[in-house]
Amino acid sequence: MGVGLAFWLALGCAGALAGEVTEQALLGTWECGPTTMHGPGFKVEVTTRITKRADHTYSDTNTSVLIPDTGVVMTNRDTSHGTWRLDGDIVTSEVLEVRFLSSSNPDLSREEGQRILDELVSKKSVYRSRILALDANTSRSIPVGSMYKEAEVESTCRRLAG
Repeated sequence: MGVGLAFWLALGCAGALAGEVTEQALLGTWECGPTTMHGPGFKVEVTTRITKRADHTYSDTNTSVLIPDTGVVMTNRDTSHGTWRLDGDIVTSEVLEVRFLSSSNPDLSREEGQRILDELVSKKSVYRSRILALDANTSRSIPVGSMYKEAEVESTCRRLAG
């Protein structure tokens, strides 16, 4: 998994039962996570703050904490924007631009972090999440078709602003 592997996990915040989900219900600012994914020899905790707009654009800020079984914990932050759409109970998001912000690891420069994120987006820029539940203030979703099976874990979000 590279830096920022899993922050896309929470892009699909939202939903009630299939057929009842509306685009209007998805609009606003949500905080998702922390969501924990486990890989061989490490885990990643991701927290995302995402704003979905009525014009089908989104922007987000992601904090990814890489926790190795041995070694030093590393926290990375990035931001992205793109487009989103709702098809039944699936939210599809396309990343148009991603920007590496910082890392707690002094050996990971902004240039290297950006290179890693650009490489990730070049491999996969469209992400899908299945809506599991939604009420006025919380939502649950799970990624569909992730590059990594470890990233297919449920994420819980809470509405910050409508």
